[in-house]
Amino acid sequence: MRRFAIFAWLMLVGAVLLAVPAVARCENGAPPSYDDIRAIKFEHWDCASPPATNRACLRYVMFVSNWERDQDQVAEYSQFNVGAVGHYELSVDAKALISILQRYDFFELSPPNVLVTDTPYSALTVKRCAVVTRIAMPAAILPATLKMSASYYATMGLLGTLDEFVREAHKRLLSPKPDEEDWDWDSI
Repeated sequence: MRRFAIFAWLMLVGAVLLAVPAVARCENGAPPSYDDIRAIKFEHWDCASPPATNRACLRYVMFVSNWERDQDQVAEYSQFNVGAVGHYELSVDAKALISILQRYDFFELSPPNVLVTDTPYSALTVKRCAVVTRIAMPAAILPATLKMSASYYATMGLLGTLDEFVREAHKRLLSPKPDEEDWDWDSI
């Protein structure tokens, strides 16, 4: 009996010492992992609804993909109005972009469904494995119109931080015409 107890104790200690943390890698039932992200699309349309004629309504789209091969990926960026209209390369640090998503717990966000039509909005679309997750929020909502939640404020914080990140990134003009191409999510 004593031999069995010693053997069991040694097996337990060995199992604890040899334990290696697992990382989710596109497995059924595995929790979402930020390491699995393969593409991010951020659409931002910033102005009041309806747009005032004297107010600038900035609208742009940013798309980043396949940075596993090159961590300092060059992204695509198109600005549709207000000043620097055109299609650009956008120099971004993909790790910094993913860290923003992590800081706001992107995969845990569940903002309220806001049924507001014909209004400017921000939308964040993330592809990890074969799963595409999208959050879209109108740009201007009066807090009285919704029962605000912590998730709503976290979502708006995430979208605002991404907007600041994109606006501060270095841009190199490729064409004076914006490109509103639908990026091929299946090839990513």
